[in-house]
Amino acid sequence: MRRNLRTVRPMAPLDESLQAEIKVKRPPKRWQRPFFWVTVLAGALVVVCLMRLCLISWPLVEGNARPPADGYRALKGLFFLRVSDADGRFTGRQGVEEAFRQGYQWLVAADANPARPADLVNEAPFPLVAASLRQNSDGRYLLFGGTEPLPLLSGRRLEDIRGAGGVVVLDALGETNAVWREREVQSFDGILLLDLPRLPSADSAWDALCTGIAALMRLPYRHLAVARRPVEALAHLDNLNRRRHSLLFCGAGTDESGAAAWPALASYVLVPDSQGPWYPREIADALRAGRHYCAMPFLGDPSGFRFFAARKDGTLAGLMGDSLILEPGLLLIADLNLPSQAPGITLRLMLDGLEVTRATGGRLDFRVEKPGAYRIEATLRAPRIPFGEIDATFILSNPIFLSAPGASAPPATKAAQPKRAR
Repeated sequence: MRRNLRTVRPMAPLDESLQAEIKVKRPPKRWQRPFFWVTVLAGALVVVCLMRLCLISWPLVEGNARPPADGYRALKGLFFLRVSDADGRFTGRQGVEEAFRQGYQWLVAADANPARPADLVNEAPFPLVAASLRQNSDGRYLLFGGTEPLPLLSGRRLEDIRGAGGVVVLDALGETNAVWREREVQSFDGILLLDLPRLPSADSAWDALCTGIAALMRLPYRHLAVARRPVEALAHLDNLNRRRHSLLFCGAGTDESGAAAWPALASYVLVPDSQGPWYPREIADALRAGRHYCAMPFLGDPSGFRFFAARKDGTLAGLMGDSLILEPGLLLIADLNLPSQAPGITLRLMLDGLEVTRATGGRLDFRVEKPGAYRIEATLRAPRIPFGEIDATFILSNPIFLSAPGASAPPATKAAQPKRAR
């Protein structure tokens, strides 16, 4: 049986437009997809950020400061250290040993029970000032110094404590009642500006993320969070100084569990220059007089910083913390006493919170014409993640209070000894 085979005629070629319609579309390759390039760019940014985090190191200012021949020495200290943890357990001895190991030269130790820090005074290898923490409806306070034992002072009214030579520091970072700004405005000596557990907020979510990563990896960049300007606390201080004289304080404010962050922040007190030893009374007197400033020593050596007023003849009129009468030709001088010029450092002179002048290189001179509270803010240009730079706070000084001739000024600190200004 034979099959009939039909001849197959070739098909006519399709039109090109028709071929394009029926052609099977192949999926685009991975590198042709937009998501691929977004992922690549994001990964590259993460790598760059991690590399920058790992490569950034401190200090930014090289070299040690020259000790000025003004009769004072700056001692690096920790203000203040809690001697008990959140559970109430005594941790003071470990904290004192850690502070000494990290090179601190004095310490203010505080607790709600004033007997605890008082027990450490004779055991510490450096001057230790015992302080008491107190909280009431008017706010949270730190009390130290005085001519009587601290347990006796801590039970008195704030006015009586100050009258007995004690120092009252208000925690301006916590939630405080408006009473301290009105009725109790004369019942404390200064406010706490910086506290390691409650640092100023980050400028952006990206900054907070980078700082958090650096903290987890224990990289030097984590310390830069301490150098953020405490805008709100400084506004409190400047507002107070328009009506009365207030000092600034800063420090750890935590127990030894936060010791890894201690190198980022320190308080420097000016004591009479000698070979030592120094005693808690000298430290407390310097703190009461306002002869101290906040500094971020991881950025450079701030021990040579001085902020003082000089007369026409070059004699020293007063140091930070002093209350002076405005004289013709009075000159305010801020000097870091660095071995060489530091163009990255900016010194800003503030009058009641407003900038009146600035200078770079580590020294500022200004002829005063108006009364008010003058203080210094020193900043450094620090690297920012992933690119660029930011202004990092290096030093915050206590004010010099100038009153107009004939004006009734608040009680001033002890007058400075006449010396030649350098």
